Amino acid sequence: MCVVVAVVGVLIAVPIPLTESKNLAYLLTWCLLFSGAFLVPTLTGIMLNSIQQSYKTTANSIATLGYNLFGFLPAPVIYGYVSILGKNPVVASRFALACIMYWSVFILIMIFLAYS
Repeated sequence: MCVVVAVVGVLIAVPIPLTESKNLAYLLTWCLLFSGAFLVPTLTGIMLNSIQQSYKTTANSIATLGYNLFGFLPAPVIYGYVSILGKNPVVASRFALACIMYWSVFILIMIFLAYS
């Protein structure tokens, strides 16, 4: 089920940088957040059930730390850095958004590797 939701999330993320409609971008972003909100606790639960009981508290803390350090923290930094590299602000902003949205393809590959 996680792989299916991850694939749906990737398919939702792909057209976001390409859309011209603000309302469609909002709808797709909401759907992307919904699929992410489904995946994070589910994948954390799978991870916590695969280790010994004595390590679950530490593993949960490390998972939350990793999610914050490699998920929430880099997104605005990468977006800002890529945005200032471009000469045209609109094109640079779209390219920065594409960098963040297409990162989900990498995450999907990691989920497939973990699944197999």
